[in-house]
Amino acid sequence: MKRIVILYAAYGLFWATALSAQPDAGASCDQYAPALTAIRQYQYERALELLSECYTAEPHNAAYLLQIGYCNTQLGRYKDARLFYDQILRYDSTHTEAIIGLAGISERENNYRRAGEWYGKLIGMYPLNSYYHKKAGLAALKIGDGMAAVLSLRESYRLNNADLEVTDQLSSLYLEMEADSSAMLLLNRGLLIDPANVRLLHNSARLYNKRKQYPALIHAVERSRVEGDSSHYYQMLLAVAYLQLDSLDAAIPLLEDLEAQGKGTEHVYHYLGLAHRKKGELDQGAYWYQKAIEAAISKKTGTYYADLAAIHAEQKDYKGAVELYEKAYSYSGLPKDIFFQAQYCDQYYKDKNIALRHYQRYLNTKDPEYRDFVETRIRQIREQQHLSK
Repeated sequence: MKRIVILYAAYGLFWATALSAQPDAGASCDQYAPALTAIRQYQYERALELLSECYTAEPHNAAYLLQIGYCNTQLGRYKDARLFYDQILRYDSTHTEAIIGLAGISERENNYRRAGEWYGKLIGMYPLNSYYHKKAGLAALKIGDGMAAVLSLRESYRLNNADLEVTDQLSSLYLEMEADSSAMLLLNRGLLIDPANVRLLHNSARLYNKRKQYPALIHAVERSRVEGDSSHYYQMLLAVAYLQLDSLDAAIPLLEDLEAQGKGTEHVYHYLGLAHRKKGELDQGAYWYQKAIEAAISKKTGTYYADLAAIHAEQKDYKGAVELYEKAYSYSGLPKDIFFQAQYCDQYYKDKNIALRHYQRYLNTKDPEYRDFVETRIRQIREQQHLSK
C-alpha cells in the first residue's frame, strides 16, 4: 500500500493496478456503453462527459483512457489525447492501441518522422504485419526518404501483395527510379485484381507514355475516364497520345475541352495548333500557335514562333516567316531558326545581299546541319552577282 501511495505522488495520477491489455477488459462502468454509442454517432463531447465518470471511478482502466484519447484526437485536442495515451504506455510500453493512437496524432500534425518512429516500434513488435510496414513506408514518403519508403513498401507488398494502395505507391516510386520493368510487373498484377483501379491505370499511363506506347496509354486513360476520372493531366496525356497516332479528330475535342474548362496552357494551345496544322487548317493552326505564344511561360516559346513561321511560309508569306524566325531565334538560340530565316529571305528579297547576311550568320554559329547547303548557296549567289555585273 505504501508503494501505491508513492506512485500516486510521483505521477500525480490515480492508478491502483496495472493497466488492462485489452481495450474493453474490465469496463464495468454503466456510462461506458452509452459513451461508445455517442462515439459511433460522432458525439465526441458527449462521449467525453460520460467517459469522465468512468475515469473518475476507475482511473487505471485502459479502455477508458483509450476512448478518451480517441475522442480528444477527433476533437483536435492532441495535447490532451497524448496525455491519456502516454499514461497507458507508462505501464505498458507495448500497448498497441496507444501506440497507434500516438502515431495517428503525429500524422495529423504532419510530423511524419515521429509517426514513422511509432510505426517502427510496432514493426519491432509485429514484424509480419503488412499494415505497419505500409504506414512506415507512407510516412517515409512524406519526409522525402525515398529509399526507406521503397524498403518498407516492398516488405509490405511481400507480406500482402493484394494491397492496392501499396501497389500504387510502390509502382509510382519505381517509375521515378526508372525501374520501369518492376513498375510494370506490379501494375499488371494489381490490375488483374482490380482492372478499374484509377490510380493504377494512371501509373500505367505514365509508364506507357515514357515508353511511347500510345495505344496502351489510350486504353489505360480511356478506362479510367469510364470510371469517372476527370484528371486534367491525364486528359492531356490522352490528347497527345491521339495526336501522336494522327487521330486528330479524337485529340482536338479533348484539347478544346481543356481550354473550355479554363485549363488552357501554352502546351494545350501548341498541340491544338499542331493538330489543326496537320489537318491542313492553317488559319486555325496559326490562331492556336499565337495563343501559345501569348501564354508562353517556358523555353518552348521559340518552338511556337518557329511553328507559326512555318505556317506563314506554307501560305507563301515569306516576309512574315522571316520576321517570325527572327523572333524564334531570339527565344531559342537555335541555329536552324537563322537558317530558315535565310532561306525565306532568299525567296522573298530580290536583293540577295540580305540572304547572304543571314546565311553568313548561320555559318558563324558553327552548326554543321545545313553547312554544306549554305556554303553551296552562298557560292551560287556570288557567282550570279558576278555574272550580272
